[in-house]
Amino acid sequence: MTPQSIQSLSPQAVRLARTAVAILAAGLCVLVVFGSVPQANALAGGPTPTLPGRIYCSASWNLSNDGVKIGVLSFDPNTGRQRAEPVSSNYEVVSFDRNTGSQRTDLVSSHALLLRIAPLTKTAAYEVSLLRWQQVVIARLDGAAKEVRILRTPGVAGIAWAPDGVRLVVTTWVHKQVGRERGLPRTETWLVKSDGSARARLPIPDTHVVLDWSRDGRFFLTTVPLRTQPRAKISGFPMVLYTMGIDGTCVTRMTADEENAHYGRISPDSKTIAYITSGGERFPNLRYGVSIVRTNGDGRREIMHHNAAVPVDMCWCPDGKHLAVQIREWQKNAFGHISSAGSHLEIFDLFGNRLRTIAPKDVKFFEDASLDWQ
Repeated sequence: MTPQSIQSLSPQAVRLARTAVAILAAGLCVLVVFGSVPQANALAGGPTPTLPGRIYCSASWNLSNDGVKIGVLSFDPNTGRQRAEPVSSNYEVVSFDRNTGSQRTDLVSSHALLLRIAPLTKTAAYEVSLLRWQQVVIARLDGAAKEVRILRTPGVAGIAWAPDGVRLVVTTWVHKQVGRERGLPRTETWLVKSDGSARARLPIPDTHVVLDWSRDGRFFLTTVPLRTQPRAKISGFPMVLYTMGIDGTCVTRMTADEENAHYGRISPDSKTIAYITSGGERFPNLRYGVSIVRTNGDGRREIMHHNAAVPVDMCWCPDGKHLAVQIREWQKNAFGHISSAGSHLEIFDLFGNRLRTIAPKDVKFFEDASLDWQ
């Protein structure tokens, strides 16, 4: 429109033209300012991304001959197809008769607890319960080598691989035998190679359990379990997550009391922590869910929550953009007792969009804290 044509218009028409131009300019400004902000419904109507790797967990499942198998299952995150990994669930245990000195070998079955898959390799680390002892076992997921038992202890509290996939950190349980807090469980944190050599104790506080080790190698994610606290404090003692340097310094609190966060994992880029919040009898006003927060404390938000089911475990996708969450359903029997009614997996992006649900076939039970994605 030329200046001459504008002058030929009536004053009312000129005002309408100027208003239209102002609205158009405002719309362009909004597009420039907000167009790059991700929206929570970004997946709506769009293609579902192809996800890398496989999701691993420790489980028990039904066999075709009416038997039950315990071991390690893995799932394709895109199709949900599952397969049993060649990880043994039977272990030889040698025992001695104290009176005669005779020796015998028993075959003991055990779940693979606290399952963790090493970065960039097909090697798993996990805990097994063998008679009175717990042992940390290293096994190849492809069955290429016999498993190696690298540590025997009264109890294992946490396992985390180093970024190099060669070393790992193991938190074990010990009992304090002296002082005012005699009898309260305490922890020891050990750095050990996957062949069992070069074991060294780390200066981590003896009430902390290491849950994860950042891929950049700079820090641990830890928690303080309830069992380390005097009984008088447990009823109102919240679960809290911390980050700390691998030398035990620079301890930073990551979650608030009211979140009661008992479990978490560090993202592959070492910049974000995902964690599970829970209520239960001690915090009845809280709901179970999964949240994320940046390691600098910014960007805290809830990813998902359930009212009728409970998220009990989760892990990061290798792409750092998705989470796999184990959901456990509960049911009441005729006597009002609550028991597990089964579990399934749900995959979310970081905006809370659920990409897909994986319903395992014939699985009776998933172990807690045994979910990993590599």
